[in-house]
Amino acid sequence: MNTVDWIILILLSIGLIMGFVRGVIRQVFSLGGVIVGIICGAMLYMPAADFLENTLKMTHNVAQALSFIVILIIVPMFFGLMGKLLSKLVHAADLGFIDRLLGAVVGAFKWFLLIGLVIQFMDMTKMSDKILDKREKENSGIYPVVRNASGFCLGWIWTKVKKNAEIENLISPEKKQDKFEDPTSNI
Repeated sequence: MNTVDWIILILLSIGLIMGFVRGVIRQVFSLGGVIVGIICGAMLYMPAADFLENTLKMTHNVAQALSFIVILIIVPMFFGLMGKLLSKLVHAADLGFIDRLLGAVVGAFKWFLLIGLVIQFMDMTKMSDKILDKREKENSGIYPVVRNASGFCLGWIWTKVKKNAEIENLISPEKKQDKFEDPTSNI
């Protein structure tokens, strides 16, 4: 095991501990909120950007970025609130320890995906070549596993978003988007 493996293991341990503290219900709602937030952001940022552009008189690019970020923040916050309320009910029914044990597993998985997404981003932007030694990446046992697993998950989410957009275009072709590219195509 090299330095990259140890860093990933430490981060996964943090996720495991945080998952234990928060519990499975809050972890699942948090993860679901992030996934639904990304999907909603990808599907709704254009109409929201048009609204912001017309209402607040901002440039198109700024409106697009701001609308995606706002959606990506609001949706997980809503899911987090719902998870917190449900978690209180579970703990009131004396199922708190089971909630925490399962939360540790889900927390580690969530951090596994997040670390993988960071690795994906670093590899796509060639940032990992500047930060990490090439031999460290090649000799790592965990780095490629995390990268490939997150790439699979990101590709799966993207496929669902694209399929939904294609269905929406069939229903209302006047809202057809100009170009719908897969961000994982160059990985």
